[in-house]
Amino acid sequence: MKSVLACLPMLLLSVLCHAADSDAPVIRAGDSWRYQDVAESTAGTTQGIRQITVTRVADGHIEYTLQQGGTPQSRTVQTDWSRVHTFNGQDRVIDRPFLFPLENGKTWELHSAGPVSDSGKVTEVRDEQYAVNGVEMVNVAAGRFKTIRVEAQAQWTTEPGHIRSHSTRTLWYAPDAKRWVKAEETVYDANGMQRQHVTEELQSLQLAP
Repeated sequence: MKSVLACLPMLLLSVLCHAADSDAPVIRAGDSWRYQDVAESTAGTTQGIRQITVTRVADGHIEYTLQQGGTPQSRTVQTDWSRVHTFNGQDRVIDRPFLFPLENGKTWELHSAGPVSDSGKVTEVRDEQYAVNGVEMVNVAAGRFKTIRVEAQAQWTTEPGHIRSHSTRTLWYAPDAKRWVKAEETVYDANGMQRQHVTEELQSLQLAP
């Protein structure tokens, strides 16, 4: 009995640590991540560096600057890193990579339909399925991280042209980095032929105190 009681504090600490890891991160202005992106397609391979720097967090949104070669661009996402497309004043979630807390075995889906161009002439119907699939230690240029593996599948149809595509995607989310430290996505056409393979790897990060 004494040995069981002695183990209880350690067990409780383990549970609390896991809960903290799976909870949504606290994003602050000044948080910054630098990625190397590699895109492979039939046209060849391209590489680039992408810098994301948070400028403001308020009202359930993260505002950040995206530096990718040219002039920095201002972007806004939700605090769980979901991307939103706005058309005629209406917001629509088009990508939800995380649904906190990220507990092993958890699944969620996202359906979206509407314009994907500023003119409204190009529309898309999109379905995504996500699943949390365990914990992995991952080595990237920025260091070694304990990550939560999130796997996703997506299917979409773009009009005009009724162009159908689908993709598989894996994100390695690191609680200590507040974001994914590695990502891979493969896009296929309607015939199952691979069109593109993209990898992202964290090169460095700076988190505000």
